[in-house]
Amino acid sequence: MAHLNRRDRGQLILVAGFALAVAFVALALVLNAAIFTGSLATRGENTGANDALAYRQTVETDVGELLQYANEVNASDSYGDLETNVTVGVNEMSNLSARLQVRTGTVSNVSLQSSVSGTRILQNDTTARRFTNESGDSDWTMAEGVQQTRAFTIEIDNDTGDPVASLADDGTGNEFNLTVDDEDSVDDWELLLSRNSTSPDQVNVTVTNGTGTFSCHETVGASVFWVNVTDGTVAGTECEALSFAENVEGDYTLNVTNGANAKGNYSMVVDRTSVPSQHYDGPQPIADAALYSVTVELVFETDQLHYRTDVRVAPGESDA
Repeated sequence: MAHLNRRDRGQLILVAGFALAVAFVALALVLNAAIFTGSLATRGENTGANDALAYRQTVETDVGELLQYANEVNASDSYGDLETNVTVGVNEMSNLSARLQVRTGTVSNVSLQSSVSGTRILQNDTTARRFTNESGDSDWTMAEGVQQTRAFTIEIDNDTGDPVASLADDGTGNEFNLTVDDEDSVDDWELLLSRNSTSPDQVNVTVTNGTGTFSCHETVGASVFWVNVTDGTVAGTECEALSFAENVEGDYTLNVTNGANAKGNYSMVVDRTSVPSQHYDGPQPIADAALYSVTVELVFETDQLHYRTDVRVAPGESDA
């Protein structure tokens, strides 16, 4: 009997799991397609453009889910393998949708045109690890020469059940610091996470950009909480101060300072295929090959409308 190594087993899980993910995503697209195409007969010819745009939005969401799944279960360092997996998923999704829609006189097709390679940087330790590099250094560089970052989330956790307790008090100079260092100007972007010294159950989020310093404060319970850096939310609540990399115009470096003063996990995707490998040599944190974005061609045709366009998909990308 042949023995499978860890990467082989991972690849088998990837193939089987990806096929299942495609089936679920395709089902969602088919159901939405039925709604869109069924509406054509009842709402008149002037609404055809609305249906095409609604179909586009659904395709963008569903392809984003395929892209995310391919990256997160990736067991290969090959960008070609990643693109192949996404291509297979998009084709299957498109075929299932087209078979249903043709019965209502609508022709649709979605096909992968191109992809942008990148790196998924993450920490997914189960022991509420500090945000240091692999050797425990508190100050370190996550990535250099970055142009875009997406799906950047931070989970603050603590073994004691009090997540804020892992953060340094505000105003001490020891706060967890993430800096987006603009390589072309002095307009860096800086994020500080700290505990409110007068309200220990409150997290402070302080952002400094090229125009000033801004902050928001959020009371959190005794469980973990999330900071969605690229979506601008803290514990699920919008934080107006949190607009990722605002006023940063050139390529940038992601630097961590006082990483030991935050505990939990994080994840992001950057559009760089190489990162400083010396910081990722151990079990945690991790830097994996990933696709930053993909572009698909979408076709949506009825007897009254011909709609063809390229759609760029980069889930979790900031609007800033």
